[in-house]
Amino acid sequence: MLSAALESAGFEVTTAPDAPSALQLCAAKQFDAVLCDVRMPGMTGCEVARWMARNRPASQVVLMSGSETSCDDCPYLPKCALIGKPFRLRELLEVLSRHSHVRDR
Repeated sequence: MLSAALESAGFEVTTAPDAPSALQLCAAKQFDAVLCDVRMPGMTGCEVARWMARNRPASQVVLMSGSETSCDDCPYLPKCALIGKPFRLRELLEVLSRHSHVRDR
């Protein structure tokens, strides 16, 4: 549902079934932004953010979480945003638009 909503808002969307598959895609192609959940089987969103900061520093990472999560001490915070679930599409679009390398839609 989220990918369809982002496509309707004018974004080109690529999806992956899990974090390792997503990182394979990111290794092959530069993305403006990567959205993922904080808690996932096999790899956390924070681990994804760490990989992105090291390997694709121009990409923004947006972590989504339905639980209380603190990223205050994370060194990747400037390139990473946290949005609480549930959220409205408008809120996500605002987070994406705050970063200059993500083109205005």
